[in-house]
Parts: sequence; C-alpha cells; structure tokens
Amino acid sequence: MHNKDLLILIPCRKGSKGILNKNVLKVKKKLLYEYSVSHAKIVQKKYSSSVIAITTNNPKILNKKHKNVTLIKRPNKISRDKSKSSEYVAHALNYFSKRKIRFESLMILQPTCPLRTRKDLLSAVKLFKFKKGISLITAFEETYINNKVLYWKKKSYGYPLSSFHNSESQRQENKSYYVRNGSIYITKSNFFKKSKKIVSNKPIIYVMSKLNSINIDTKNDLEIFKKVI
Repeated sequence: MHNKDLLILIPCRKGSKGILNKNVLKVKKKLLYEYSVSHAKIVQKKYSSSVIAITTNNPKILNKKHKNVTLIKRPNKISRDKSKSSEYVAHALNYFSKRKIRFESLMILQPTCPLRTRKDLLSAVKLFKFKKGISLITAFEETYINNKVLYWKKKSYGYPLSSFHNSESQRQENKSYYVRNGSIYITKSNFFKKSKKIVSNKPIIYVMSKLNSINIDTKNDLEIFKKVI
C-alpha cells in the first residue's frame, strides 16, 4: 500500500437545478470547475505527496485531460440531486484503495466556490496540520444575522422568529456568527471511513472573507462572480 498525504477531490456531477450544467459553464476563458483544478494544483505544488482527482459522471469532463489529475467516473446512482457527498467520497477512496493508494487526509474543493485565494488554500491546510484536527471547514464572519432579523413567510406576511424583532438594538450588540461557505473541507480519512461524515462535531474553522465565500447556486450568484473575477 502506498501512503499519500492528501487526496484533493473535486466533485463535478452532471446537471444541476439552479443553473443548467453550471460546472462546465465558461467564465472568462475557463470552465467553472477548472478554477478549482487550478486551486488544487496550488496545494499540490506545496504538498507534493498529494493527488488531485475529479469525481464526475459528466462525459464532457471525463473526455478532457488535465495534467496530473485523475479522472474518476462516478456512477449515476450516486450523482443524483439527493445523493449524499459521503457517497462520492467513499467511492473515490475505494477507487484508490483498489490501486493500493491510501491517504492520510482528504480535501474537497467544490467547483461552485471559485474565489479561493492562494493564501486561503495553503493557510487552511497549514492550520489543519498544526492543530492536528479531525476536520476543517471554511466560513465567513457574519455580525448582522440574528433572530431579531429572521422571519418565515406565509403568503404576504412575515412571522418573526424572535418576539423582540421590533425592538431597537445597536449593531454593536450583535454576536459574531461563522457561516460555513462550502469552499474548503479537509477531513482525516480514518474519521470519514468510520463515521461516513466529512465534518466532525467540533471542526476547525478557517475564516475567509465574505466576498470570497460566494457559492454559485443561482444565476444571480453567477453574475456576481463574473463581475468580481
């Protein structure tokens, strides 16, 4: 068995609900998923005992070669809208296990989060290793959201989550919350194999800027990305 440090996994299933085939949309001369491939290569250059892999059921991606990138053909049965992330991770680890390759940790870079910086990528891995963590997530700091400004809507009316929703308050009184942005996940392989979970009960948090935390799920998100990139 060959032991490797890090599996950098890019999940790219075919189709999507919000934006049709968003992972292969061209934005500024690059397909969307290729931004994450470039990010993975930044990490691989620093941590040479790592492997980049794309797990996909999309023929357009499977038929395109990338230097030093493994293409894993993902079964359609684990590529549906309701398929769990743990399914493609388990499939990828099994793919390499059959080839006698084992990883200490795995890193997931979702194509819909294309605004990671070099600093974010390398600092997140460095923090994970320094803290000897089980899992790491990226998040942005949010000081505005709290129960006083949250409502659920029925027809034209809003129903407050807090009975204090119409009381005056100063912004300085708000606590900081950290919102997971889905940009970077790092997890110990042994933890995943035992729990089938990517995020542990007490993950390390690496804080990214709110601007770079964009997750392209809607057409509005895509337009914002086009203006920022």
